[in-house]
Parts: sequence; structure tokens; C-alpha cells
Amino acid sequence: MAENLRWKPDTSRDIWCPQGDTGRCASEGRLYGWRAAAGSGAGICPDGWLLPTDGDWGQLEMAMGMSETEVYGTNW
Repeated sequence: MAENLRWKPDTSRDIWCPQGDTGRCASEGRLYGWRAAAGSGAGICPDGWLLPTDGDWGQLEMAMGMSETEVYGTNW
């Protein structure tokens, strides 16, 4: 997993090193914004994998017993 966190695509948009220190990329890996992580065909996920959306998390939370109101409500 640590090796995967050092992955750097051809584009550098939305990817950075912790605290902006390039030396920390080697020891801690890179940080990825949404566009780089889930990008159209060029994201960090292997084929067949995806990053969960808010809807995916909502389904999981309801499967764990939360009500739809608790999951999708805005009064928390």
C-alpha cells in the first residue's frame, strides 16, 4: 500500500506532498485531491475499484442500522 501512495500520474494537478515538502513524499506518500484520485480513467484506483461516493457511504450507514433521516439529514 505504501508504494501505491507514492504513485504520481503524468499530470501533477491536484497532487501534493505532505506540508508541501517533496522530501516527505518518499517517506509518507503523496496526497491526492478528488480529481487526481477519482479522475476519469486516470485515477489512482486499480481497474474495477472506485472511491466511495457520499451515496455509497449512505448505503453502508443504512446497512449498519442508521435511518435514512440520520444518514441524509442536515441537522447534526
